[in-house]
Amino acid sequence: FVPAVESRLTGLGLVLAPLLRIRLIFSQVWFDTYISQLNLDPDILYGISPLRSAFVVRALLDDTLFVGSDNAFARLLRVLSLQLPTWFAGQGRQAEKFLQALDVLGRQVGGQALDSACNDATSPIGSFLQFIDRESERAEVQRRRSVEREKSRLQMAQLAARVRQHYCDKVVGQSLPEFIDDYVRAQLLPELQFVLINHGEQHASWLLWQRLLGLIPRVFTEDTHRDKAQRYAEVQQAVALLEAPLIILSASQAGYDEFVQALLASLFAVLQGRPVKVRTVPCLSEVEPSVQVRAQISRSLLKQVALVREGDWFLFETEGGDIIRCQLALKLLDAQSLLFVNRAGVKVLQKGLDEFALCLSSRIAVNLVVKPVFEACTERAVNVLRELYDANLDRHRAER
Repeated sequence: FVPAVESRLTGLGLVLAPLLRIRLIFSQVWFDTYISQLNLDPDILYGISPLRSAFVVRALLDDTLFVGSDNAFARLLRVLSLQLPTWFAGQGRQAEKFLQALDVLGRQVGGQALDSACNDATSPIGSFLQFIDRESERAEVQRRRSVEREKSRLQMAQLAARVRQHYCDKVVGQSLPEFIDDYVRAQLLPELQFVLINHGEQHASWLLWQRLLGLIPRVFTEDTHRDKAQRYAEVQQAVALLEAPLIILSASQAGYDEFVQALLASLFAVLQGRPVKVRTVPCLSEVEPSVQVRAQISRSLLKQVALVREGDWFLFETEGGDIIRCQLALKLLDAQSLLFVNRAGVKVLQKGLDEFALCLSSRIAVNLVVKPVFEACTERAVNVLRELYDANLDRHRAER
């Protein structure tokens, strides 16, 4: 940039003044450092380019740009350093909206006089910052909604898993007539999950079947250590529980009543000493993904995941090779779950802790640093000027 300016001036018979040359070098290094520090999506670079020339003009003429606490252009650059890294083209309409606002800003700032009211809310910079504030408020509202929905979803999943776990603990591996196990799997477990999620653990259906799922398999499972009197007592207890009326909420009431009558018939057959055909209850087919991958995760990786905090940003590579920029909005250790949202607060990913650890180890997920860089850019530009000064001083000494 600076050599190009000097070449152009030479063609006009002019010379770039030393102080102006220093300012040009400083502003060029500053803005180049600014862009390099932000780790931006390539698709947004063209939207920032108009700001470069506007920045150089202000860096040459406005001494408050780097030291004034209320300088509007400096405030703009500070805000953009937190907004630009989180933008990516895959956000669709939200991405286009931001680009359009940035394009308007670039065109207006480029034609704005330096002494115009940059701090005015109606100025290009003021209008853009108001736009950012509105979008940030919307994103925060959406982020909170995403978090609440995810918490609700995880709570429902945990309650549903509780029903399945109770079934596995009390029924799997025991003996039951085939029609009982078929009905329990297809109709009763979903009913109990519905009850537990919507009405809590004190609901009559859950209290009843929590007991019956532990009691009925014992009735139909042969046990040489249990005498007939004990078995008959268990049958009578199960019959008494089943004869109490129960209102079904999500499954068919008629289907449930028919099932209970068939179950009672089987229990009476046991009381009468008649044989009842049974089978060993197999495991449920579904396996939690976390169980499948847990053995592959090292302690060092899990420690790395433990250090991740809500609010941290990440670059995720999709199967198609696209990069998603997302923020960790919710970290639930008890549920082993992580929720990620985009800059608009919309859920884009949900990962288990083990799965996320694998993403980190394979570089599918990479930490994205989003922080103010204004002071770091100034420090870098000053250091470059010092290096140039030292190099020129050494050259002059060598020429002597």
